[in-house]
Parts: sequence; structure tokens; C-alpha cells
Amino acid sequence: MKKWISFIMVFALLLAVIPPITVSAAAGGGELIVNGNNVTITLDIPEGKTENITSLRFQVVVTVNSGSMSEPSFRFSDTIKSTVKDVVVNQSESEQYIIDIILSGKKDEKIFDSSGKAQIGTLILKPASIDAKATVVIAGDENSSQPVVTIVNSIGQASTTVLLENVEPVIVTNTGSSSSGGGSGGGGAVVISTPRPSASPDVTASPAPDVTPNGTSAPEPDNTGLPNDYDESFLKNAKPTLKATVKTGSKNISFKWNKIAGAEGYIIYKYNANTGRYIRQKAISSPDTTTCSIKFAYATTYSFRMHAFKTEEDGSRTYGAFSSIVKVTTAPSKVQGLIVKQKKGSNITISWKKVARASGYQILMSKKKNGTYSCIKTIKRGSVRKCTIKKKNARRCYYRVRAYVNGAGKKRVYGNKSNAKSA
Repeated sequence: MKKWISFIMVFALLLAVIPPITVSAAAGGGELIVNGNNVTITLDIPEGKTENITSLRFQVVVTVNSGSMSEPSFRFSDTIKSTVKDVVVNQSESEQYIIDIILSGKKDEKIFDSSGKAQIGTLILKPASIDAKATVVIAGDENSSQPVVTIVNSIGQASTTVLLENVEPVIVTNTGSSSSGGGSGGGGAVVISTPRPSASPDVTASPAPDVTPNGTSAPEPDNTGLPNDYDESFLKNAKPTLKATVKTGSKNISFKWNKIAGAEGYIIYKYNANTGRYIRQKAISSPDTTTCSIKFAYATTYSFRMHAFKTEEDGSRTYGAFSSIVKVTTAPSKVQGLIVKQKKGSNITISWKKVARASGYQILMSKKKNGTYSCIKTIKRGSVRKCTIKKKNARRCYYRVRAYVNGAGKKRVYGNKSNAKSA
């Protein structure tokens, strides 16, 4: 079965660092309860799992057996307090929908209550014909057709794929009632019911660079891998103008964009060279927010896009036009381990520890420790770790070294200067 993946960075990074382990001895459970055209989903914590579970992911498959159905949506229960509550609905075949459900919370936002149960929310089916009938089941993984759920504890120490026992498929037959209601357990916000990138999960552990530090350009995004299903009447000619900047010595990228009228929030996407796709990096749920800062890897070039969104009455999202692509390079890290030695005569030997992904280094000198430093030598190879300079007089001078990287637009981005050493 073709997989459809939602990219939530907090959860994805945990899965990248700690590979999942399939558990069969301590299986979990759950229940699918039909209420009209809706299905309430409840999960039980696996037996013996006493730690707080704060991240969770599973998929639900809706197969239309007869008649026709519109794309379903999902409403989270009010009992779920996770910071991240995300759902992606994709149509894998003409008669089948894949619903990907992800929760990820802070350390104190455990998903299961003291009894070990969690009412996740309600799947809202939308029959489009009187004879509509569908089967709903929690999906298995590549190794088994038995339902599974992936969980991560509050400190990210275990990523476990747990088999779910006694979670039987249910059949939903059109009752003729409205399919837009919440059903049982229908509190909370409807998050999303629109497609997202269908590439494989982004499990590359940070800080692997997405684009080579020499400024190699990322290709233009493939529209088939981006959620560009926006309504032409919504923001078609009002796409955001995105800017991304980095301060000297920093690996924090500052984003700034213009406020879009009618938007309820914005989503920033980062290009991933491994999948050739743009994946979701950060969602901003405040329409008045037009800036944010995100920490990345040192000495790495990234490409970003963003768009605005609004939520429709049925809970689905409509997306506006994408911004232009912006490329930005983070600074290399600070040079460490500086050693300055004076040889016989006027020769000074300067050595330092290599900086990862640096394109080169600058040797800086000043007559005062806290004075103004000027560049006296540039080394255009990142692998070099020492050099020799000739001192022009007998006076004691101070030396510092900083790394640089050839960034986007062939502009140098400098790291912070090393501590000063004298000779």
C-alpha cells in the first residue's frame, strides 16, 4: 500500500535519531465506534508502557465499498492537549482514502490518561450518494496487515511501533444524516483535510545539509509534491514575499514576510535534497505573525518557500499561492583551539581546529587585545588548520581566526572570531 506522509519536524527528528522497534509481546489496543456517518477512534496504551507518551502516529484507511463519498475530515477530541495536532487526508485510489494522524506534545502533554486510554477524535465521513458504504480500519505497516501505532515517550528515548490487538474494522453505511457534524468526541479544532507531499518520510538526522555549502541551487519544486490545491479565489495574486537572513556567526535563520489579508496562518517549507521535495518546516497559526526564527545546522545552504492558508467551514484548509524561493546560508561555527607560537626570527605559526563545512579562514591581527582586528591573510581551503605569517616588527600583537563559507549568491558568510592569542 502506498504510504502518505505528514512531516512534523519534532516527531520526524525523533524517528530519525531512534529507529522504530516493532513490539508484539506488549501489544496495545483500541476501538472504532460508529455513530451515524462518523467513527470515533480510541487507543489503549500498550501493556507495560508506564512512561508518558507524548508523540504518536497512525493511519486510518477508508475504503468505499459502494456508492460515492467525498473526502473525509477529522476532528480531534477536547481531551487531546498536544501542541501539534495534524491530519493529512489523501486519496490513494479512486475508492480509498488514507488518513495520516500525528500528535506531538511537550514533556507534560501526555496523550494517554491515568487509565491508559486516549480518545483521539472523530473521523467524519461524507457520503455523496444515498447508497454510500465504506469500511474503516487502522492501517498496518510494511511487515504486517495488523493495525499499528508508532509512539515516542516524553524524553524521546524510545520510538516504538506497537501492534494493536482486537481493533476490528467497522462498516459505515450512509444514515442520511448530515456528515459535517462532530459526532461523539467531536470537540476540538478540525485541523486539516487536504493533501500534503507524498514523498517518503524525511528521516535525515540534523544537521545533514540540504544543499551543498558551495551554494548549489535547489531545483524548482515539483508541483505534484507540494500542497498547491489553493482556491483561485483565495489569495491567487497576493502571495507572500518571504525574506530570510542570518547574522554573522549565527545558525539561526530569521524569516520575515508580509501579512496577507484573509489568512489564518502561514506554513514555511524547506527543500530536502534527499527526496527532491519541499517539506513542511514550521506552521504559524497566528494571522498577525509575520516573523519567526528557526535554528538549523552551521555552514549550510537552505531553500525555503511559504504560503498562507485559511480554514473552511468543513475543517479543510485552502492554501494561497506560494512565495518565491529564497536561499540562505547559515554561518560556520566559531573557531576553537587557537594556538599562536613565535618561531626563530619573525615567523609566527598559527594553528586551530578544523571547522566543519568551512570554505576557508581569515587570519586577523590587532595591536591591542580588544582593539580593531584587520585581515592579514585569507586561506581558501576549509581543510587547512595552520599557517605561518611573518611579523613586521618586534611588538607583541594579537591574533584571531574566523571561518567562512561560500553561501547563497556566492557571498561569504563569516563565523564568530576565535578567542585572541598573542605573540
